[in-house]
Amino acid sequence: MLFDLSFLDIGKPWPPPSEKDRLQRYAENKLLFKGKHSEVYKDWVRLLRDDKKATMEIILNWHKRLSLLWADLLLSEPPKITTGSSKKDQEEIDRIIDDNNLLNVLYETVIDISRYGDGILSVYSDGLRGFIGSSQPGIWFPVVDRNNIKNTLYHVMAWTYEEVSGNNKRVFLNVQIHEKGKITKRLYSLTNSGEYKIQGLVKPEETISTGVEDFLIIP
Repeated sequence: MLFDLSFLDIGKPWPPPSEKDRLQRYAENKLLFKGKHSEVYKDWVRLLRDDKKATMEIILNWHKRLSLLWADLLLSEPPKITTGSSKKDQEEIDRIIDDNNLLNVLYETVIDISRYGDGILSVYSDGLRGFIGSSQPGIWFPVVDRNNIKNTLYHVMAWTYEEVSGNNKRVFLNVQIHEKGKITKRLYSLTNSGEYKIQGLVKPEETISTGVEDFLIIP
């Protein structure tokens, strides 16, 4: 659990040690969803049958079936989202749903809630209109109040990527620190040997006002 932004300080390991178990659980659940059970349950045939006699194993992948079932039960028959206000307000809601393909976004998020335990919606803008999307929980790092963990201070979205030039490879950490009303963007370089560590900022951080008195990340 994270209580401040010190996990983004220079020299700190990436990902934060306190989050490794959660990220490992996400990775294993993703493998189960894909039917790659042997990569999660080591030596699972022996565990099921200790005498090692000849058997035929069929993977039915109930992990994926159940995750899809919950999403189907909730959203296969499209829910109607309405407002009791004016016709203009209803038209605006319908436009938001259509522009964002919102029902598919919600479907993806419900699957994430089932297979990972967390589903993340993000609101963003192209400068003209706002959009709603589904984000991967594996890049989400919530920072909470030490005295009240239900009180979220920041939603940090952070992911790594590589740039290769000839024989040289550089690894970067792209970070968005979401607060109520603003987003701070940072780009760090990471060490490229063994465990990643934060080296430093590649460029000055940038802070953007959202004009919204709440978070744009919704878990």
